[in-house]
Amino acid sequence: MTENIIKQLAANPNVGDPITGFGKIGLETGVEQAPAIFTSLIQSTIGLLTIIGGIYFIIQVFTGSIAIISSSGDKGKVEGGRKQIQYGILGMVVIVAAIFLADLVGFILGFNILSPASYITKLSQ
Repeated sequence: MTENIIKQLAANPNVGDPITGFGKIGLETGVEQAPAIFTSLIQSTIGLLTIIGGIYFIIQVFTGSIAIISSSGDKGKVEGGRKQIQYGILGMVVIVAAIFLADLVGFILGFNILSPASYITKLSQ
């Protein structure tokens, strides 16, 4: 059976469709769409990471609260739960501040860092 497959592959090495990429990233629409596709990729990645950070924040606050509730008055466990909640809040503040900081830096430099398609188009002209 394996020999038949190898013989068929040897007879016709062009099996299947050519590789075009993964969805919009594959540039099936043409190279002129590359800046818009890149911008979409950047924005989707930032959005996904923000959502993951938000979920992690909720998990940290929830588990920290459970640790405090189940501490039975043990000061070490209460302190550990409190620190876990504090670190979760600090992480969320860092995520939100990073997005605002990137937008501020883009404003100061004169282009939108979070949406670079127009700047890339200007560079190519």
